Amino acid sequence: MKLKMKAQKKIILFSSALVLVALVAVGSTMAYLQSSTPRATNNFVAPVADIQINENSSSFQFDQNLTTIKKVRIQNVKNTNQSIPVYIRVKLIPIWRHAGTGEGTGISVAGLTYGYGENGASGTPLTPWVYRQADGYYYYKTPVKPDSFTDYLIGKVTVTPAANQPDCDLEVQVIADSIQADGMANGHSAAKNAWGVDPATLTN
Repeated sequence: MKLKMKAQKKIILFSSALVLVALVAVGSTMAYLQSSTPRATNNFVAPVADIQINENSSSFQFDQNLTTIKKVRIQNVKNTNQSIPVYIRVKLIPIWRHAGTGEGTGISVAGLTYGYGENGASGTPLTPWVYRQADGYYYYKTPVKPDSFTDYLIGKVTVTPAANQPDCDLEVQVIADSIQADGMANGHSAAKNAWGVDPATLTN
């Protein structure tokens, strides 16, 4: 049995531009503005967010204890000077696929456990990673700066003997989302608006 990792990422970026609206009285004041105010051109550069799933490999062999080393963390890639800090969340979706053909729909895995942290030694997510059962996502509650990584989410994967499928490979899909850490123009959290939760407020 092998472990295969399939990575996906989604980026949600909210950019806001300042709009100036001038309400001007009619008559001489309007005439003065029309004749005396030069045209101003404002160029707005949109912020950039890009994330990358970082893992030690894409295919793994399980040992005799049905455990494999699997390290997953996320990078906020700095592409330009407009790159911004982001909040990140991750969903892990395990499924079985037939080893020979890879065909068929995935089967939800029962009896699968993750070892959290770089060494996989913890049975629960390590802060600042927080698991939210309501939506099945792991949230990184600290904004990740451009060109920086999250801490490792998991370090190993273990399958119980009863759940093992000898003729199948285990596929774990890693789905990562990011959103700007800065708030919206209305003072609301961008993450709260898009995800329905503010990562900074979550606890394990």
